[in-house]
Formats: sequence, C-alpha cells, structure tokens
Amino acid sequence: MKRIAQRESDRAEIIPKWPDRINPDRGCSVPSELIGATIIGIGTSREKIEGGGLVIDYTPVGETTSRRIKLAFNELGMWVHPLSPTEDEDQECAT
Repeated sequence: MKRIAQRESDRAEIIPKWPDRINPDRGCSVPSELIGATIIGIGTSREKIEGGGLVIDYTPVGETTSRRIKLAFNELGMWVHPLSPTEDEDQECAT
C-alpha cells in the first residue's frame, strides 16, 4: 500500500467559523449542530446561489432526521444562504 505523505496543512487548526478573507476569527460561527454531524450528501444545486453554492445534507449527532444547509461564498468569505426565498438574505450569521 502506498503511503501518503502528510502535509503541514493536514495538521492546521480548524477554526469553527465561516471563512473570512480578512481575519479567520471574524467570520460567523459554524452552527454547533454541524460539529460531529453525519454528512448525508454534499454538492451544489441548480439554484442561483453566489459562488455556485455548497449544499450539505446532514444529520446532527443524536438525531435521526436530516437537515440541509446551503452556503454562498465569494472571494471575501462564506455565509449561510436562506433555505427559502422568503427569508432575509442579508441576515447576518443566519443558521
């Protein structure tokens, strides 16, 4: 079996915040229900989401019902995209 070399980035600290280009500690907190969750599906959608969107279906620890989070992003950072068109897209750190 071929051994894969470990890169320094593989040992980098994970900061539980959404990315922020200027300061990694400044981004909005990742929802705690995502930590340790089981990923059911991950990808994109045909919906118009800035940056192409990242859609994650997951089941939080200790639960049996899956949930969905949609993330929008650009060169400045990442944020939660509203799940329905009636939600306020400008709501800061919405989960």
